[in-house]
Amino acid sequence: MAASFSEFKRRLVSSWLPTYCHDHGRKYTEAGFRSESIDVAEIDGVDCLVAIETGVVFDVGGGRYRAALSTTTEPMFWEGSRREATRPITLWREPVLTFAALGRLARDFNWPKHLLATQPRGWAFDLAAHSHRDQTCYQILGEVKKSVSEFTKLVVELRQLSVAPSTANVSENTRKKWLAIAELQPQIVWLIGPARLELVFKVELGTDNQVSLIECDSALLHWDAA
Repeated sequence: MAASFSEFKRRLVSSWLPTYCHDHGRKYTEAGFRSESIDVAEIDGVDCLVAIETGVVFDVGGGRYRAALSTTTEPMFWEGSRREATRPITLWREPVLTFAALGRLARDFNWPKHLLATQPRGWAFDLAAHSHRDQTCYQILGEVKKSVSEFTKLVVELRQLSVAPSTANVSENTRKKWLAIAELQPQIVWLIGPARLELVFKVELGTDNQVSLIECDSALLHWDAA
């Protein structure tokens, strides 16, 4: 069946949700699912479906997903309070966007699936593409933001850090990402928002691993085996 948002929603409630709820460690009722939480952009839902259908990300049991080089697993759902008679369950947007982005790296940018990951080392970023020459090194580090406002804030703060890393007034979370860039030394940083909103930075490292970010076209994301 061709990938569509309708098919994404069908698979969500008929397959992925029951698998998650009926896991031996959970035993939730599917009646607790809040259908209004399916508030992702249609294109993101389709990209997520393709990522799962093509094995870029896969369920290792009980709705716990990972990619080939992931450091941990991620669920697609979020649980509400235990105190409610029927525990609320909602779709977790960040993993949907993360899986969608990985699917795009494989489908649109020709990345081999065995080099892709969620939650790279240190967990400052959401996804990664590893070097084919040395899989301990990162070619791409990607960060997902579930809203335009969160995406914009991260972009602004990273730009500030690129200009004045020692004096920029940014959030602790953004500074953590900045330090991770210096430590992990990717060639590319990819910021991802809803509905394929994105910004690509080329990373340049100076003396003492001083980071500079240069905005580039998304063509930079393409896999290069050279």
